[in-house]
Amino acid sequence: MIGQNPHLNLFRHYAASEDQQVLENNLTRALALCLQHDALFLYALLGSIVGEAELRGHLHLTYAEDRLRVDVQQRVQDLGACATLYAVALTGVELDAATYPEVAAWRNDTPVTDLTIRYKDVLVLVEVKRTNENCLGQLKGQVEAYLESQSGEQPAAVKPVALSWAKVVRLATNIQNLRQLTGQASPYTTDLVQFVQYHFPHWDEVLPFRFIPFAHSDGINAPALYKRLHYIQGKAFGDRLKSFNDRVAMPLDETWASEVITYPELHDGTPCISVNVWPGNTKQQGWSVYGRPLDWTQRTTLQVQGQEYPVAIQQYIKFSHFNRYIFEILLEGELEPYARNFQSWAAFDTYSGQRWRAQWPELESWLDRDTDGKWRAHLPAWTENFVDTDRNYAAVALGFQITLLLPYAELQRLDTSTERWEPVACFLQSATAALQALVNGTDYR
Repeated sequence: MIGQNPHLNLFRHYAASEDQQVLENNLTRALALCLQHDALFLYALLGSIVGEAELRGHLHLTYAEDRLRVDVQQRVQDLGACATLYAVALTGVELDAATYPEVAAWRNDTPVTDLTIRYKDVLVLVEVKRTNENCLGQLKGQVEAYLESQSGEQPAAVKPVALSWAKVVRLATNIQNLRQLTGQASPYTTDLVQFVQYHFPHWDEVLPFRFIPFAHSDGINAPALYKRLHYIQGKAFGDRLKSFNDRVAMPLDETWASEVITYPELHDGTPCISVNVWPGNTKQQGWSVYGRPLDWTQRTTLQVQGQEYPVAIQQYIKFSHFNRYIFEILLEGELEPYARNFQSWAAFDTYSGQRWRAQWPELESWLDRDTDGKWRAHLPAWTENFVDTDRNYAAVALGFQITLLLPYAELQRLDTSTERWEPVACFLQSATAALQALVNGTDYR
């Protein structure tokens, strides 16, 4: 299907420029092509501009010779006479169209439209901005220039309208989903939605968990779940939310860890959102982990807001180089009986830190001693990533991953409205506080 491969998207191509003006022009072009080729989307958008009842009235007496035209980049003096002119400002956030009469018009010598729709005696003139810029003055200047060009004609009735891109994308997404359900997908509307999701994801509607199924036929419904999670986290933490190429992390102000990451996952067949923290992921963080009791590593449940939830704790030996993760040895399965050998200050002092190439034979002998040689199942990874390379040191850390499992049904119960993100944010913050108390030894259960 068109749109699966990003290079086959009608509105993105190999040499696509990231210049913001080019993006804005491509966005207008994409919208125009969708309106030309998807009548259902066209009907929905026109209805949101002129009103459903008004649109039905316009379409009631339609003849075979009547034609609707969608155009871009037209001079206003070439638009021809109309009885009704809808002046539309399409921007990142919906402007207040009621202020149009008081706005001062802004004009240039040769006003050119961004987008026009013409049917019967109705003209829709659209000024497009990808930003939140108030373009009502520019729109009014185009309207005035158009009216002046129609001297001698009956003046058109001007009706100002404001639209947001979020509303347009919501309409397009609804049409796309409906077409998909009926097996009549339109490559134009599908690719417009994907184009927007790639370049302008903040316009896309974020559904609450109540309306998001945890899984679909291909597995976990990860994109929709992550979108809602990250939206809530962004609202809760603002600029403090950490965004990387491979993860979005909630900040954590602890000496033993600096971030908390959430994932959708199945636990014994139960849909969950896991809340994860990695104490001792570096030697610096390990000082405050191994300098206190490690009894918490045996816990299997944790209390959040008065309820008990499952907690899973994994221990690992991490190997890095120049602060870049290379690989790890999980102390589970055949190695699980030896995990206790790595849960002491002595083990931390022995293993953690930079181990230079000359020390690697000694490092291997320590691992042989503390795992009865079982670590050698990972010998290929050690050899490939260190021994057979020109690296001269390995940074070793003895860390833990703590995974607190929150039932997805509980988040669905809390999250019933797009705008009410606070209940889930509070739940996640309570879960984070419970993890902090566990490691800090202030969880007295």
